[in-house]
Amino acid sequence: ELITRFLHAKRGAATTYSIYGMGDATGISGGTAGYPGVYYKDPTATAWTDGVAMAGGALANNVFALYKDSLYGWQNGNSLWRVSGLASSLSVTDALLSQAYTNVAQPVHHKADDYLYIFYDNFVRRLTDATTVSGVLLTLPDNLKIMGGGNFGNYLLIVASPLTNATGNSTIF
Repeated sequence: ELITRFLHAKRGAATTYSIYGMGDATGISGGTAGYPGVYYKDPTATAWTDGVAMAGGALANNVFALYKDSLYGWQNGNSLWRVSGLASSLSVTDALLSQAYTNVAQPVHHKADDYLYIFYDNFVRRLTDATTVSGVLLTLPDNLKIMGGGNFGNYLLIVASPLTNATGNSTIF
C-alpha cells in the first residue's frame, strides 16, 4: 500500500478507535493502481487491513476528511467520494458530488455550526449532514484558488492564492 494521508477516528458510537489511511488502491482486492483506497488498522496492530477501493478515477491525495462518521476525498478531477460504515463494514459512494475541479483543498469541520466546508478551485460548498451537499455558498474571484481554511471563532477562515504564480498576493478571507 502507498498511504498518503491518515486519520485517527472513533468507530461510530463505539469507544474504540482505528487509524484510517487513504492512498493507492492497488493493495485492495479489486482496486486499481492510481485510484483511491481506504485502509484501516487498530492502533496496536502492525498490519493494515484492506478497506475499500473507489472506482471513479485518479486519487486527489491532498484531501482526506472525517465528518459525521464518514470519510471524504476527491477523485478523477470530477467527484467527491464518501466512505461510510466506520462502525461496521466500510462502503463507498464514488460520486457524492459530481463536480469538475482543478484544485482542491482540505475541508474544514466548523465547530460553530457543525458543517463540513468543502473547497475546490474558487468555490465553497458545505455538507449539512453525511450525504447532503449544498449548492455553491461562496465564489471567490476567478483569478484565485482556495488553498485551505480553518475555524476562527464563529468565522470560517479561507486562504486563497493566485492561480498563476507571481501574479498577485495570497489573501485570507
